[in-house]
Amino acid sequence: MVNETLTAVTRWVMPAVAIEEPVWRRMVSYPSAPEYETERFHQLIYQAFKAWSATKPGMCEVTFGFFCLPYDGDMKAPLWQALRLKHESDRLLIALDA
Repeated sequence: MVNETLTAVTRWVMPAVAIEEPVWRRMVSYPSAPEYETERFHQLIYQAFKAWSATKPGMCEVTFGFFCLPYDGDMKAPLWQALRLKHESDRLLIALDA
């Protein structure tokens, strides 16, 4: 009973998070140093939830961004990555803000 209640509360408080493939490739994947991928993933989730917690009640979408080293090592690529967080019926979707 306790586990069922905890699961229900967790689903209500913290919905599933989906990350689009282009976001994963650009923000998390780091082929030249895969040991940093966990840190990059944590940063993405942290920034997304920080942006979501700052939104006004009733909003379904928020744009945010943060500085991130280019996944391919291209030092001419911009460091700022603009993202969008959208609340869908069963999840929060993190996508590139095009």
